Amino acid sequence: MENWLYLIRIVFILAIFLFIQGIINTIQKDLEPSSKDEAPEIVKRKLKLEAVKCGERIKLIKGDLDNLEEIHFGRDMNNEIVADDKYISGNHFKINKVNEEYFIEDLNSTNGTILNNKQLGKAENLKNNDIISLGEIQFKVHIY
Repeated sequence: MENWLYLIRIVFILAIFLFIQGIINTIQKDLEPSSKDEAPEIVKRKLKLEAVKCGERIKLIKGDLDNLEEIHFGRDMNNEIVADDKYISGNHFKINKVNEEYFIEDLNSTNGTILNNKQLGKAENLKNNDIISLGEIQFKVHIY
C-alpha cells in the first residue's frame, strides 16, 4: 500500500511539473516575434499640396514630387516649387519624408511659415488637411 501512495505522489508531482512546463512554453511563444520572415507591411504614403490661394504665382520646377525625400519651396529657381511672391524668401521652407511621415521646416525665412494659423518654430509633422500659409499663398496638405 505504501508503494502505491509513493507512486501516486510521484505521478502527481510529474503532472504538476508538466503543467507548469506547458505554461512556461506558452508564455515564451507569446513573447517571441511571430516569425522572422514576416516583416511589417510598410504603407507607402504620398503627399499632395493643393494651392488654395495663390493665383498664377507658383511653378513646379522638378516635375513629379512623389519620389522625392525632400521638397524645397521658395523664390529661388533651385527649389522644386518656386513662387513669385515678395513675402516669400529665396529658400522659404522644406518638407522632408522620413519613414513615410512628412515634416515641414521653415528655413529661417524672413516672414516665417504658418502651419494651421500658428507660426512654425521647429520642424512639425504634417497631417492630412493641414494648412500651410506664407506670404499671400496658402496650401492644403493631402496625405494619402
